[in-house]
Amino acid sequence: MNNLYRRSLAALTGFFCLSTVYAQQNQAQEVNLDPISVVSTRIDENSELKPANITVITADQIRRSPAQSLPELLSLEAGVLSRSLYGNAGTRSTVDIRGFGASGSQNTLILLDGRRLNDIALDSPNYTAIPLQNIERIEITRGSGGVLYGDGAVGGAINIVTKHPDSGESTATASVSYGSYNTREANITASIGKNDYALNLAGNYVESDGYRDNNELQQRNFQADLSRSMGTTELFIKGGASDQELRLPGARTVDPTIGLDELRDDRRGTGTPND
Repeated sequence: MNNLYRRSLAALTGFFCLSTVYAQQNQAQEVNLDPISVVSTRIDENSELKPANITVITADQIRRSPAQSLPELLSLEAGVLSRSLYGNAGTRSTVDIRGFGASGSQNTLILLDGRRLNDIALDSPNYTAIPLQNIERIEITRGSGGVLYGDGAVGGAINIVTKHPDSGESTATASVSYGSYNTREANITASIGKNDYALNLAGNYVESDGYRDNNELQQRNFQADLSRSMGTTELFIKGGASDQELRLPGARTVDPTIGLDELRDDRRGTGTPND
């Protein structure tokens, strides 16, 4: 009796196991999952197919753009507004996505190679410390999609990706330019690659008198990137230095009650000649 009971129980258990396996196989055949793409950046090459409002500015587009500073370049894109408070080469400008106004620096996240540049205070990053010639691409994510990078990105996020050296390739470029208000600029970049090692160097110098009186600017930048390729792994170190001297012209006052209009009488003048 016990043997019969054990045989019946074993047969019943086997039947349920086979039924479960068969049901799982049928269910697996009926479910079609969407493909998953794994990329090294939060924005892949097919960003134009994404539902989010994303713009990628390439190095070639930067080279062909008439913009002379990073804030000026960003302001050419829809939904991105820059404000220059000191009026010389975009120095100490603020960048705002989707109209947050005075709180734009708190709601627009700025990153350099995925690392935050925003200060914990209300100060904006120093955009003139990032030479345009050393930028590989700029990824602009508008709206809530910017939370991919963390907090402080309610309006959006801007990720600036610098150029990366390639192993076995060596190049060098240099350029000088002169513009209005006695503006001079010099740029030099060099990429040296040998075997598994690669080194990228970039230097930038800007000097300008500015539109306003007492608005002279001197800016010196240097960036370096050393990497070593190890098969599917890469070791790298990035470094940079920046030095800036900027004179502040102050505000122009307009007060109709006393007949004062400095914008009309002396638009380019300074209220703080010693600042």
